Order: sequence, then C-alpha cells, then structure tokens
Amino acid sequence: MPGKIKIDDGFIKEVQATLKQLRAQITDVKSGVDPNDGKRARGGHLTNLTIAAGGDKFAEGANLKSKISSLATAADQKLSGFDQKFSGYDQGLSHIIASSDATEDANSSYASFGGYLTGSGAPPSLSPPPTH
Repeated sequence: MPGKIKIDDGFIKEVQATLKQLRAQITDVKSGVDPNDGKRARGGHLTNLTIAAGGDKFAEGANLKSKISSLATAADQKLSGFDQKFSGYDQGLSHIIASSDATEDANSSYASFGGYLTGSGAPPSLSPPPTH
C-alpha cells in the first residue's frame, strides 16, 4: 500500500520556494546568465542573440542569422510563458493558504460563539442531551 500523501502549509511553502527559484533561473537565462555556473554572464539578453555568418550578400549566412534570431525569440517567449505560469501557480498557492487560514479562524470563532449559546462560555458538548 502506498504511503499517505500529506499536503500542509509547510509542503505548499516548499513548492512556492521552488517556483520562485525556477522563476529566478528563467530571468537569469533570458538575460544571458548561466544559473549553473556561479551566475556568470555568458552574453546578452536571449532576444539579442546574433551570429557572424558572413556578410549580408552571403545568402546562407543571412538565412542562418534569421533562423537563429527567430529561434531565440521563440525560446524567450516560451520562457516568459513558463514564468507567467509559475507566477500564477505561486499566487494560487498563496490564495489556498490564506483561504485555509481564514477557514481555521472562522471555525475557532464559531466554536467560541457556541459556548455563549450554552451559557458556559465553553464550546458546547457534542454528546446528545440526557433523556428523562
């Protein structure tokens, strides 16, 4: 039998930290920084990627430059899409935590209020009333 899956505030916050780390790496890569190599700059922004493939009159070189530029733009857009998705996931998880906390607070308030209804100032008993 597989183990139980436990998703609590701690687990959700770990996922959020991972999402934030991934977003930081995306920002690094898009700006030409290698996040796996001490964050050393390896070039400029991804969309500014160019190559030297001969002069403009060299058709194959011009074609290659155009293809590289298109691929760099497509990669930048794809990374931006991931960044937006990860941001949305992070915000959604923050909402889940806030909603859960609000539910816990409401439950505590309702339990306290129940004590006032019984006149004891304590939460009411869940056992059935005595029969005569």
